Amino acid sequence: VGVAALQLARNAGLRAIALTDTAKHDFALANGAFAAFAHKDRTTFDRVMEITGGRGIGLSLNSVAGSTIAEDLMLLSPMGQLISFGHLGGPPEGSAADLLMSHFTKSVGIRVSDIYTYYRLDPAGLSATLNKITLDLQAGRIVPQVFEVQPLAAAAKAHASLESGSARGKAVISID
Repeated sequence: VGVAALQLARNAGLRAIALTDTAKHDFALANGAFAAFAHKDRTTFDRVMEITGGRGIGLSLNSVAGSTIAEDLMLLSPMGQLISFGHLGGPPEGSAADLLMSHFTKSVGIRVSDIYTYYRLDPAGLSATLNKITLDLQAGRIVPQVFEVQPLAAAAKAHASLESGSARGKAVISID
């Protein structure tokens, strides 16, 4: 999802900042990031504030959760939005009230999103979105990055590479 989000942001003329492992910075930049910083680096906050002119970011797309929700809230600009759509790092740490109240004067917002709710509440909207994504794929505006292709019998190996953080792109399972 991260690579597609970077490519879509680039295509829309937005300046996306990728927070990822240092080893993946070149990969993120090649796929549309305006800048890439190490998500565990203590200087990331200062560097993000520097390139945003002290304002912060308007939108955070977060698939990790865990402690990163609190970290992303710190990076948000006034009226900024955080969309959490995954929990790779476990559930968000801390209470929602504590997280939001510590940023009350910035009027930030948090949204939790999943495709199942979208499907249940707006199947026509989801269909239109998927059709748009299909057109973007066909036109080369979104180019999936494949890290590895494994046979179905090696699905556990492919999953392990994703969990290890070493993958740069998608692991594809072949059923041939």
